[in-house]
Amino acid sequence: MKKLSVALLLVFCMLLPGCGFLKSLDSCKNIREYWKSHYNSAEMAANNAYKKLFDAAEKGDKERFADNFTEKVRSRSDFNTFLDAFFEKYPKGLSKCEKEYTSQGSSGSYDYGDNRETAACFYTLDFEGQRYWIHMGFCYKSTKHPEELGIMYLSIMNLQGYALFRTETSAKAKEIPNYCYDDEVPLVCIILGEDVVNARLINGIPYQWTDTGTKKLTEDEMREFLTSNREKGIKFVIESLGEPNVDHKVASYYIYELATTDGEPRYAVISASWTNGRIRDAYVCTANSRDYEHPLCEFVKSSDSEKS
Repeated sequence: MKKLSVALLLVFCMLLPGCGFLKSLDSCKNIREYWKSHYNSAEMAANNAYKKLFDAAEKGDKERFADNFTEKVRSRSDFNTFLDAFFEKYPKGLSKCEKEYTSQGSSGSYDYGDNRETAACFYTLDFEGQRYWIHMGFCYKSTKHPEELGIMYLSIMNLQGYALFRTETSAKAKEIPNYCYDDEVPLVCIILGEDVVNARLINGIPYQWTDTGTKKLTEDEMREFLTSNREKGIKFVIESLGEPNVDHKVASYYIYELATTDGEPRYAVISASWTNGRIRDAYVCTANSRDYEHPLCEFVKSSDSEKS
């Protein structure tokens, strides 16, 4: 019995990370090697990948950094160009900041013993007085095709970079069927200054911003105006109030800055039907929140002809 207990203990030890057959995260040369032999949830996989990627990035180790990507990405003829451009822009020290993880979804498939799991996520963090977004897509399980394991795309953007990115990719997605930026650009670091892009953070989302000089209404004034004129549509709103500070035609969002009494910027975010311009709803937003309890114009379900 004593010998059996010792044997079981040895087997158990070998199954633990860092013991016997299973290597610890630090001892694995890349995240692909680690994922092959360890159980991972999507969040665990993301956090481990983040560590391997940015440990290498902080040291300027391009080879070790690149080794975390899938074979498909690494074999691209233009991958080294993306890699060099990324390291040229990467702000060292970024990965040392506290970050917040947000899942963008995961998917899995099982086909005659082939178990494949993929996921996407983003991290937000503040670095040197700026907000940053780190987006990542990855395959963390593929039993029959281990070459598919790894990072599929990675991007780092600050407020201005992300605002411009959203504007440009939204326009392309509207024009090009099945357009996917991540397939075209698997690795990018977009950090722009205020002198290049004027941007605001509204309800946690970056937008390109235009100082239009339009009169700022109070929340009550905007609520009364939109409620009374919702059937006249967004064209009437613009003709009456002036140009919005954000005119995101692709997503049919129109944003006006509101008057404020406490110094915190507030915004009227108006959603309109892209087919006829009818106002769907409108809410007051701050930089990081939306007030759902006191809408400027209550949501009304669209008819079939208005659905986009």
